[in-house]
Amino acid sequence: MVLVPEISQPPGAPRSALERIRRSRGLSRERLAAVAGVSARTIYNIEVEGRDPRRATKRVLCLALERTLAEVFPADPADEPGRRSEQVQNGG
Repeated sequence: MVLVPEISQPPGAPRSALERIRRSRGLSRERLAAVAGVSARTIYNIEVEGRDPRRATKRVLCLALERTLAEVFPADPADEPGRRSEQVQNGG
């Protein structure tokens, strides 16, 4: 049996769009969590563990980052072809 090494990202490279956007805005996980009203553990679970958050969690994170759902969560089923990508808004 031949073992193939797991391909990984360089140390410190963002693992998700959420992490990339958060870092580009100069926010720590703790600060984003506070602004969005979720726990820092939630941010960690999404960025590092690859967990798929609830729709409401995605919404508050997009609002906090002032980005669209498609930008922050590009693999979201709501962004399938034929569906309109919308800017998440406070009332909507």
